[in-house]
Amino acid sequence: MELALAAGEHVGCDLLEQLTVEAPLVLPEHGGVSVQVVVGNTEETGRRPVRVYSRPEGVGQAEPGPWRSHAFGYLGIRTATPDTTLAHWPPRDVREIPVADVYDEVVEGRHFRYEGAFRGLRTLWQRDHPDGSSEMFAEVALPAEAAGDAKRYSLHPALLDAALHAVGLGPQLDGIDEGSGSMPFSWSGLSLFRAGASMVRVHATGGNGDVAITLADETGATVATVDSLVFRPLPADESYLLGPAEDGAELLAQDWVPVRRPSTVDDSDGWHDPGIGRLDLATLADAETPVPPVVVLRPSRPAGDDVTARVRAALTELTGHLRVWLTDQRFAGSLLVVRTERALGVRADDEPDLALSAAYGLARSAQNEYPGRLLLVDVDEPTDTALRDAVAVASAAREPQVALRAGELLVPRLHRDDGPAESDGGSAARTPDPDGTVLITGGLGSLGRSLARHLASRGARRLMLLSRRGAESPGAAELVAELGELGAHVELARGDVARRDDVARVLAEVPAAHPLTAVVHAAGVLDDGMVESLTDRQVENVLAPKVDGAWHLHELTRELDLAAFTCFSSAAGVFGTAGQGAYAAANAFLDALMNQRAAAGLPARSLGWGLWAPDSGTSTTDGMGGGLGAADRARMDRTGIRALTVEQGLALWDTATGSDRVHLVPIGLDLVTVAGLGEEGISPLLRDLVRPARRRRSARSAAPAESPADLACRLGRLSPSERDRQVLNLVLGHIAAVLGYPSADGVPADGPFGDLGFDSLSSVELRNRLNAATGLNLPATLVFDHPTPAILAAHLGTEIAPDAAGAEELADGPAERGPDQLSGLAQAVEEALAGEHAQRDALRGQLRAALRALDGEPGLGVDELSSASVDQLYAFVDRELGDA
Repeated sequence: MELALAAGEHVGCDLLEQLTVEAPLVLPEHGGVSVQVVVGNTEETGRRPVRVYSRPEGVGQAEPGPWRSHAFGYLGIRTATPDTTLAHWPPRDVREIPVADVYDEVVEGRHFRYEGAFRGLRTLWQRDHPDGSSEMFAEVALPAEAAGDAKRYSLHPALLDAALHAVGLGPQLDGIDEGSGSMPFSWSGLSLFRAGASMVRVHATGGNGDVAITLADETGATVATVDSLVFRPLPADESYLLGPAEDGAELLAQDWVPVRRPSTVDDSDGWHDPGIGRLDLATLADAETPVPPVVVLRPSRPAGDDVTARVRAALTELTGHLRVWLTDQRFAGSLLVVRTERALGVRADDEPDLALSAAYGLARSAQNEYPGRLLLVDVDEPTDTALRDAVAVASAAREPQVALRAGELLVPRLHRDDGPAESDGGSAARTPDPDGTVLITGGLGSLGRSLARHLASRGARRLMLLSRRGAESPGAAELVAELGELGAHVELARGDVARRDDVARVLAEVPAAHPLTAVVHAAGVLDDGMVESLTDRQVENVLAPKVDGAWHLHELTRELDLAAFTCFSSAAGVFGTAGQGAYAAANAFLDALMNQRAAAGLPARSLGWGLWAPDSGTSTTDGMGGGLGAADRARMDRTGIRALTVEQGLALWDTATGSDRVHLVPIGLDLVTVAGLGEEGISPLLRDLVRPARRRRSARSAAPAESPADLACRLGRLSPSERDRQVLNLVLGHIAAVLGYPSADGVPADGPFGDLGFDSLSSVELRNRLNAATGLNLPATLVFDHPTPAILAAHLGTEIAPDAAGAEELADGPAERGPDQLSGLAQAVEEALAGEHAQRDALRGQLRAALRALDGEPGLGVDELSSASVDQLYAFVDRELGDA
């Protein structure tokens, strides 16, 4: 915290909006540690990201070790002033807690040892309340030998640490400490008002490990305030000292938890539910009656014994429905509830339908391509009353997918893996015999090669790598030689995992002396496309290696004594990645298949990998990492998703294979970026993993986001030329955000979207942003129908404010003096000063007209006004319009 605040001083930031501690910085017994604090560029909100790293200085090594991230957060500018003091001291109505032996008997009993400057707790009081809550008060001070150093710090770390002892000895940490100790994990809203204190008074409130703290000096004047400090328990071992293997690598598990029912739930009227069976959207679209606000789609359960054919039938049916629903503008204002029956393995005893599981994965992607248009509900019993209640609660709680089990409404949440859970069921996997054969499909792709090297280095002696080209694959001979040097015998098998005969032949080639003991299904192909435009060929390209291959392996090895059966699934099947509907469907199938195997007592594990970065010397990994363009990387960066390095991925593999979970999600996450997305931007899946960062605004920062109605009203008061200019600025700003540009200055208004680097995903993201800003229901083909930003802005202007014509007088015609005009001017000034530099252009005409109305001329000429700074504009407005 001290390091982050000290860095903030150099860039004018005096508020630590958030700081999350990943791992302690452990000092070695010998040698030193290099520390690096990195402050990023100012974001649109006015805050700056900050990270704290360290690495050993490399004593006895040729090179220093890698940088390790210890904490990440955001710096901002403080606008609040302290409204409370601790002037009345000692506090009243409290009971004193003796602290004479606290360090010897209590603190060290929790596996900490405090010496010297860190024994700073002097007095401690507790105030209990009738509702069971308590407040803690304390006085802490640096010993004489350390007090002289206080002026060197914003807030001496030993002094702050001693203040936290008062929290640790109170009831605020009850329920999380469990006697093993706890540590600060996440700071929010830390404001420092006075630096260099050597003694402070402490006031702590809160509970369940979430504490608010006030520190004051000996006069009672506030030194610092902490809005929220979250503690977490230390693990039983000392693994926390090592921290994560690499920055941002997470091993997550998914559980279904009861939904937090909102206080107000509005049951929607106007349902359209044709009952069990196929919903004929074409008939509904042609009906004379308006489309109801809620329409229920019940995908049929395909018949037949051929599982892979049933999957294709389910996807064909659902894709047809979604194509009609998402492209027909008659449905743009209605919600489609996709109601499946036991498509998911929510509980351990669930037997998910594999075809419906794949369809559910496809629907997840459609949700992200068209936010707010679909709601997914999976039920165990087809009761309409429970379905209506589920839809009402899910809509009020902003939950895009829910499940009904035994009358309980559940939602999915990701959390760090902490062992088996009821909803997962556990796995029958065990450690494979090193002399047995391990089959890796896609074995000569980048993932397969990396995993083969890793398994060989871990003692696997027999590897069979299956690929379409076998020994003819580029680099195959070199890989065999490399693995041989690691002690592994390698067989290169040629065959298509999507062909059952090929898989059967390859399995028959496994020598009896080294029977098959483990299967790793890593084969996969990407063929991306938006759900509404997916072709049968695209779907087939993706399903063949993933779905058909997994099913053939499952059936043909079912009677074998396997120790492990692991599928390389994808996070796309968990999150529903936009533009990857077919891929999400295929991987959702893998997850469900592994649930079925586990329920049958067979070894099963599905790893929903996030993106892997390309290995050194390769251009792609599993068809994904190498093909990312600038827009793709910017899109990932904004969501907090990070590509895993090969080292990270293999470290997560080791951890995952030691877990009892059937389904795990190894992924690269920048949690501070995720937290910064705010409540609206964080995926519901991550709501229990990270809390939204507190967004604070300075007095001159942006006001709350303008609603679509306010935007239309404001534009309607402008002249056509002024309206067009502001709409163009709006469009250019969102284009810059989609492409990852620092500002809209580099976006040419007349540049074709194709030349700017737009693809189907970035086009949909722009459409979604403009829909949210304008309240319109724009089609996914928006940038193709309007090929340049200027043409698109002209179209939006007529859609948002069609009656703006005739407003020319406001900006350039004779102006009349009146309160309406001055009110509009005040609003325009506030909006312009809060926004981008380009918005000042939109303000000039109104300023000139209003000043003429006041019978006065501006103190600044037009040229000066054009280039005025924000402070100059404030002074100008105060001087010229203050009396009015």
